[in-house]
Amino acid sequence: MNQSIPWYLRNKVITTICFIVPPIAFIIIVTNKNKLSHEKYIEHLTVATFILSLWMLKFLPGLLDTAIIFTLLIGYYIRKFIKNKK
Repeated sequence: MNQSIPWYLRNKVITTICFIVPPIAFIIIVTNKNKLSHEKYIEHLTVATFILSLWMLKFLPGLLDTAIIFTLLIGYYIRKFIKNKK
């Protein structure tokens, strides 16, 4: 393991931070972009984005979170259908 990176950028630590507090993980990942390899940067940013989207759904009122999920799924399948048609 590369010891030149700080402890808070190591794989297990940053993944744990992504699951517990995604907004802080975003700040850590984006501010330390040059210290991470491109693959690790994208990997951690993807995990933080996914967990943050689930985290933010908790704060939405009632059925709005379900409506957003179904809208995204319908949009994905429409895009996939149009792409396959061409």
